[in-house]
Amino acid sequence: MHKSKDELLSSHSDKFVNFYNNICSDRKVKLNEFIKKLKALNIKANHPDDGWHERKDRYFQFSYPRFNDGVNIGDMVALGDYEKFRVFIVKDIKKSFFGINKYYY
Repeated sequence: MHKSKDELLSSHSDKFVNFYNNICSDRKVKLNEFIKKLKALNIKANHPDDGWHERKDRYFQFSYPRFNDGVNIGDMVALGDYEKFRVFIVKDIKKSFFGINKYYY
């Protein structure tokens, strides 16, 4: 049995595990380049554009940000990844019922 570098995949096929490892490695390189690009644009944080983004009420919460350099009102935040992302300016920050920050744009 062969295991991937991140130990998330096990297979009897060494070729399949190597293929998986290469995909993960390529994605990590692209993601690191994307984060450098965002930071160069003075974007303070990045989060996947998923269920933690409430479009109707125009806010998002950080659940698993790719990076967060400390977001304040007036800061730019990118939602999405290197294939497609949107930039928002934070206009307000409020605590949720559970004490988690909601960032309004």
